[in-house]
Amino acid sequence: MTVTTASPGITPPRSMRKRMIGLFVLFVTLTVGTLTLLTTLFLSRHMEQDRRNDLVNMARHHLLRMEERLALLTEHTRRLADNHFILNALMDPQGQGGYLPKIAANFIAGRDVMTFALVDFDGNPVFEQGQKVPEFNRSPSLRQALSMGRLVTAIDATGQRLEMVVPVQYYQTIQGALLVTFDLQAMAQHRLPVGKHKSGAEEVVFTWMTKDRILFTIHQASQQAYLTEEFMAD
Repeated sequence: MTVTTASPGITPPRSMRKRMIGLFVLFVTLTVGTLTLLTTLFLSRHMEQDRRNDLVNMARHHLLRMEERLALLTEHTRRLADNHFILNALMDPQGQGGYLPKIAANFIAGRDVMTFALVDFDGNPVFEQGQKVPEFNRSPSLRQALSMGRLVTAIDATGQRLEMVVPVQYYQTIQGALLVTFDLQAMAQHRLPVGKHKSGAEEVVFTWMTKDRILFTIHQASQQAYLTEEFMAD
């Protein structure tokens, strides 16, 4: 007769089981932590790229609004220089003290004008309102407009004023020029986006620059880190 019995199962020692459980928990923790970190980095980069794209779009929109405004001001200034009252005022002292101030006031209203002046062929002002007209020899814009008979625009040395000089002609003969300077910084300030940055940022700093210099900054940066993007006009 043969008798058989079942062999008892071999179980690992309790310390080994604890070690195995600990390693498994550690593996799961590291895996979850790594996935969380990668997800956080991905979302952070995605959010940063969204903010950068938003900044570029804001700069593009602001620049387009400024270009439209400047084009409109150029057209209005050109038309005013062609007005026969402007031509008459060059040779009419009574008009310089009569109708010309009214014309100047109507033009200046709401246009961020700093200087409105009518000068003769030698660059001497026959009428001026606002800031003093630059001397002929010190104003390249004025010299070019009077000598070449074409509209000239330029940013002055301060970087905050846009000079616009339009010749006043009679039968294609230059009689003088209409000189207008605009407050470029105020113009830009008035056309900034209104309200919070859609990313939630409290401060958005706008810096206007040319290829070789910074003109001005609106909303001066405080002592904190900023994302920065540049958008240049064509």
